[in-house]
Amino acid sequence: MAFIIEIDDSLETPLYAQIKLSVISGIKTGKLKPGDVLLSSRDLAKSLGINYHTVNKAYDLLVQEGFLIRDKKKRTFVNKWASGDDSRFLKRWEDLEKSLIEEAKARGVTSVRILDIVREALGNS
Repeated sequence: MAFIIEIDDSLETPLYAQIKLSVISGIKTGKLKPGDVLLSSRDLAKSLGINYHTVNKAYDLLVQEGFLIRDKKKRTFVNKWASGDDSRFLKRWEDLEKSLIEEAKARGVTSVRILDIVREALGNS
């Protein structure tokens, strides 16, 4: 059974981000396994009824972040993680986390609310 990516254009989350999160969720839950081949950008875009550049943007980000890899034939696969190779990810995550927290504080979001959001996110894992 193929992995199904669903999007909801009524959400504020951009479509490329929904695709990206869907793939990450598929990897997390084991529905997508290392070596699995994803649909081409054009095929996925066609099945979702969206522009293929949107899918490309999601795939490109997932490749940059190490979730996916592409071969010489432009096929896209779920990456095989090298154990212990999390330092680059953790540094990027920490930098992003700091940036988001600073933005939230600048917008008046309290530390208590920020912690509540993090707890909610962790509770869903």
